[in-house]
Amino acid sequence: PATTISIPSSITSIGSNVFSNGNITDVYCYAATPVTTSTFNGGLSYATLHVPEFSVVAYKVHDSWYKFNIVALDELLSDVYINSDYTIVDYNGLADEVNLTLDRNAHLTVTAGSEFNLNNYKQITSNTEYYEYDNNWNYTYYYPSTLITYNEMNADNVEVSLVLRTDRWNFISLPFDVNVSDITYPEGTLWVVRKYSGEDRANMTGNTWHNMTDGMTLNAGEGYILHCDHANNSYVTFTFPAVNNESMNNMFAYQDFEQHLEIYPSEFAHNRSWNLVGNPYPSYFNTNGNIEHNGIITVWDNAYVAYSLLDDYFTLKPYESFFVQCPDDATSMLFKTEGRSHTNDYDDYSKRDEAFRQRNSGDRKIYNFTLNNEEYSDRTRLVLNEAASVDYELSCDASKFMNEDENVPQIYVFDNKVMYAINERPLGLGVMSLGIRIGQAGEYTLTLDPKEEYGLKVVLYDNETREEIDILNGSYTFFAEEGYDNNRFVLTITENTIGVDENYVLDINDPDVEVYDIYGRRVRVSDVKNGLYILRKGDKVQKCFINE
Repeated sequence: PATTISIPSSITSIGSNVFSNGNITDVYCYAATPVTTSTFNGGLSYATLHVPEFSVVAYKVHDSWYKFNIVALDELLSDVYINSDYTIVDYNGLADEVNLTLDRNAHLTVTAGSEFNLNNYKQITSNTEYYEYDNNWNYTYYYPSTLITYNEMNADNVEVSLVLRTDRWNFISLPFDVNVSDITYPEGTLWVVRKYSGEDRANMTGNTWHNMTDGMTLNAGEGYILHCDHANNSYVTFTFPAVNNESMNNMFAYQDFEQHLEIYPSEFAHNRSWNLVGNPYPSYFNTNGNIEHNGIITVWDNAYVAYSLLDDYFTLKPYESFFVQCPDDATSMLFKTEGRSHTNDYDDYSKRDEAFRQRNSGDRKIYNFTLNNEEYSDRTRLVLNEAASVDYELSCDASKFMNEDENVPQIYVFDNKVMYAINERPLGLGVMSLGIRIGQAGEYTLTLDPKEEYGLKVVLYDNETREEIDILNGSYTFFAEEGYDNNRFVLTITENTIGVDENYVLDINDPDVEVYDIYGRRVRVSDVKNGLYILRKGDKVQKCFINE
């Protein structure tokens, strides 16, 4: 029987009773991270375990190996395979140039303090969590692998293998250039990759998505959408080799990263200077307070959701792309290294609640409105800020990206022909419009949450049913037909709100009465027709349905 066992660097686990332990004298294990196994029941005290020098401590404290006499390998390790949480604090026992692979679920931190030279770097990951079934319908749950380095790293060759969901658009971004011709994927995969044209949006050509074909380059830091299908798989692995140029080692960014943004002039501010860019780090990235940019980001997560870099606690996934507008006073956004993380803490509601309390400590009043039915939901946000403008501002407003699935209901603040996902504005008359897009006729519910009162009354008026509700004290359920209705709801937010007078007769001779339409625009008395108007007399505001 063999007395020596050799375990390759790529082994991640060993089953029970694989070896006959009685004759073993030496085990040579080349795995950098301790292999999980019960075959040794903690180890053999009479045998010697030889492991990479920088891994000796990790094996000594591991339940599968601690009983062995553990020593460093005599040879230098050139192939390092990471499949769990691991930190490289020195390069002892490593060859001058290493082949480093991060497998799914791996979380590697490098804190050695000096340059780490690699021959080949490969990362197998995804930009979302997912699971896979085996032939016995047992499943394994996978999380994105992540790399965080605090010192300089470089490699002669870099590639990332992204596991992507089929039958949906995947919003991706790579930190290095990739030639479309070099992308590899399993046989039988049908796929397309597209880039976003902010220039076409600015010019309102109606053709904002452009196919990327063989020979074209996916540019470092830019965002793309990739759709794929496979007859036998729910997930497909695409491998993206880096072009050998100066962008390749962006993969190992360990300092604050500046992402360039393009400016695309447009007649309308809500169409100006849109960019699709990505998380520049191969890790999660918390946007709250860690991006220097005066604006909003819009992220795809089965729906488009706008997040304020000031107000929201949101975490980008590795290799995830998002939309952002370039403001007039800057041509880049800065990602701070403090935002990097091995885990996604977006679902940590205590942190999100604390962020909400902090952002509400000033004079800005935030109202989040949610529209939902039994299957789907959508949201829009109104922010009252006396320092803001009534016009569209790239720094605090976000145009609504409509979901391509028309079955998903959509809600938005509507003003001056613009649909807003986030609208920051002064209170003014305290009158705003909420519009909706309904894909299926049916019953829907509109909710204000959280219900921050701010000392103001928030009254919702349904133009169709003429119902009025204090939305702070309850949700509103209604029936809606299929289609767009930009004027379905009117919000009145005031200190003293008077209900709707259903049959108001306007006194055209009263010089103290000012008449406004539901968008807050003043109307000449002679132009008033049947419908809902806002009347102001002194400091009193009243909604009236005028019947001439």
